[in-house]
Amino acid sequence: MARLTAAVALLLGVMLSSGALGQGMSTPVCEQALILANGINMNIADQKQEQASAVKLQAILGKNPVDTKAFDAARSDLLTFVNNGIQIRQMNQAITPAGNKATAGLAKVANAQLEELNLAMSLSGDPGKDNKVLQTLAGDFAGGIMVNMQNLMDAMTGCGPAPAPAAQAGMDPAPAPAAQIGMPPPPSGNKTIEMGMGSNMTTTE
Repeated sequence: MARLTAAVALLLGVMLSSGALGQGMSTPVCEQALILANGINMNIADQKQEQASAVKLQAILGKNPVDTKAFDAARSDLLTFVNNGIQIRQMNQAITPAGNKATAGLAKVANAQLEELNLAMSLSGDPGKDNKVLQTLAGDFAGGIMVNMQNLMDAMTGCGPAPAPAAQAGMDPAPAPAAQIGMPPPPSGNKTIEMGMGSNMTTTE
């Protein structure tokens, strides 16, 4: 299982174990919708990290010669964020209430993520090939964010405003969502979080 960033894993553990994201909603259906909306927000924060990783890779490939060590590290980071996004989306689909308007949009995200993973895995360090792949990924990531922004609104249909947008690329996505639910910022270092789904997940800064 791919590593989740500490911020993503913290919020995921909160959503699955505490139910704190649903506090203040008037009905069980809206409580579930708010949990889903926060999960979608987590996915948006991850997508912005994907964008930042792609930009970093483009900068590395723009140098001659290409720093292969830096490329390998940046490619690994990108794949981590892509796999994180897949896990978050899978979780969101699993917790989507029956009849929620975000259902179709989450399916679109799922299809796009398969293409993104295949493209990210194809990166080889060859600027002539990889720059075209990264241009395609940049468009995919931007489009995915737009779909998830719509999903965020759709998830909360009939239940009030959606949670605040995710943090900007290059920033830790944890502070805004964590503050909304009264949670402290994620701890530094590695931490294992009990997922409540038969497995543990190790986070890393």
